[in-house]
Amino acid sequence: MNHKSMFTLLVIAGFMTLMLFSCNKSDDSSSKEVRYPQLIGTWEGTTSQNQSIRIGIISVDTNLYVSTYKYKVLKFKADTLYQTMVYDMESPTMVSYLENTTFIFRPYGGYSYYDYLKGTFDVTAMKLTGRFNTSFGESSDSVVGSFTALKVK
Repeated sequence: MNHKSMFTLLVIAGFMTLMLFSCNKSDDSSSKEVRYPQLIGTWEGTTSQNQSIRIGIISVDTNLYVSTYKYKVLKFKADTLYQTMVYDMESPTMVSYLENTTFIFRPYGGYSYYDYLKGTFDVTAMKLTGRFNTSFGESSDSVVGSFTALKVK
């Protein structure tokens, strides 16, 4: 192969490589969008203790976060006597990152490392279901429950 043919072949290979990399970059632009934008907003529902629950979802860059939450858990001591634990994070912040359509975090103000609020979004039904575990300071007892919520705004 002569030098002219070799040079032509290298120019064509370089051009093909440049085209290949520029095509990949344009495909990358779709990954710079929020994966589940329909989850952004306020979700409200009821816990298994018939208490209201509200959770806010925001996007920061391409990630979704729980930004606010408000709910209370009741610990019954007798038929009509109970203790209340209120979780109320109303000022927007990045509380917890959503991994695909799920989240789990320890609510601010809890007594135990094992306290949690976790949820999973069903993007087809637009429904949020989850569970909570709440301990109360004076004992090692904890209350476990569930919740369901729908998007309200």
